Amino acid sequence: MKAKKWITNNWHIKLISVFFAAIIWVIVINVDDPIQTTTVGNISIEIVNDDLFRAQGKTYTVVGSLKMSLRVTQRRSVTARLTGADFKAVADFKDIYQEGQVPIKVTCPSGKVSANDFIQLTQSLEIQVEELKTITQEVTVQTKGEPAEGYMIGETSVFPNEITIMAPASYADKIRKAVVIADVSGASEEVRCNSAIQLLDAYGDVMSTEEIAEDDFSISSDTADAHVEILNTKSVPINVSVGGIDQVASGYRYTGYDVDPEKVNLSGLKSVLGKVTIEIPSEIANVAGASSDVTLTIPLGPYLPEGVSFVEGEKEEITVTLKVEPLKEQEFQIHVSSLELENIEANLTTEFIGQYVTIKVRGLEEDLKKLETENLSGRINLKDMGAGIHSLPVEVSLPDAFELVETPTINIRLVDPAAASTEETSSEDGQDNQGGNRLPDDAA
Repeated sequence: MKAKKWITNNWHIKLISVFFAAIIWVIVINVDDPIQTTTVGNISIEIVNDDLFRAQGKTYTVVGSLKMSLRVTQRRSVTARLTGADFKAVADFKDIYQEGQVPIKVTCPSGKVSANDFIQLTQSLEIQVEELKTITQEVTVQTKGEPAEGYMIGETSVFPNEITIMAPASYADKIRKAVVIADVSGASEEVRCNSAIQLLDAYGDVMSTEEIAEDDFSISSDTADAHVEILNTKSVPINVSVGGIDQVASGYRYTGYDVDPEKVNLSGLKSVLGKVTIEIPSEIANVAGASSDVTLTIPLGPYLPEGVSFVEGEKEEITVTLKVEPLKEQEFQIHVSSLELENIEANLTTEFIGQYVTIKVRGLEEDLKKLETENLSGRINLKDMGAGIHSLPVEVSLPDAFELVETPTINIRLVDPAAASTEETSSEDGQDNQGGNRLPDDAA
């Protein structure tokens, strides 16, 4: 209760006393101005004379930060007003004393402190040293997109087709290609463009130069003129002229050919490609004397005109099979009703001796199976033939796929009705006379 009374009584006098005590303490501190040590940071490091380093064919990368700190010991009135901007830190490449270390010299241009008033917390700038490398790289064209339907990409060219690059060895050694991009989307004629040269690594990724110092990278040309030829494409059939068709071995027949592939895709200028045909001559495809299939592998290159080439991935040779099959023989029976009689004399009638005529036909087995007897017919020439029995050849009509092994014959009786009637009457009269001259039994 007494403590509370002591605090609450005369409180305004006590507050005034504290205020004046604080003022007196500030006055004492400022008048005394004691010495103290403080750290000043965020001081930028300036690099000078590094061109001398590059002149030796070398480059560098700073390891760490280009900022540093100092520990300053000075009166409080001085240190309280110090910032990093009051100091200048210089890393001079002329003063390199060992590989990878550039000494840093710090001064205070503002004059607020002297060199004896501070200690450098960072004594040198650490760098990673690397050789500068100069390489020569071929420039190629890389296309983007697809030409119009019926067209394809032909030859490409670029100028310049070679460039010189200077870069740190670690960068230069990763370069695998230098390319310019030409967009051929929907193109039906040649494409020309000027594009930036892109450097690609082993993965086909574009290599950036953003992290390389400007003085450490140079390229003899950063753009190139690209030209892309756009060619027409055409699917061309293969035609084969077969020789010796009528000269296959006896008992065999040439039946046609197969070509694999039947067509080949070619490319070239439209004016040239429109006239292209591929003809395999009979001197190459010949079946003379053959008694089985003849298989030929024929390169197509010699049959292409200048300026025409195969579409990429297309086979450049064909396989031609000239088919030669053996002939079979089969007998057929033609009914006499299918035979036509020609040049028969008007006073004669005919009688066939037998109902059928046998013919022997030669042809391919498959064709013989399809030959119907009902479709067979024949003709018999009776010119100058008189009454009597005659053995005559039958002229058989056959489809072109068949041939007769031999000409069949048939026996025909030609009858003169008038003569036959006279002979018949004479025969009957003779029989009557004999009957008239014969005596009865009882007369005998």
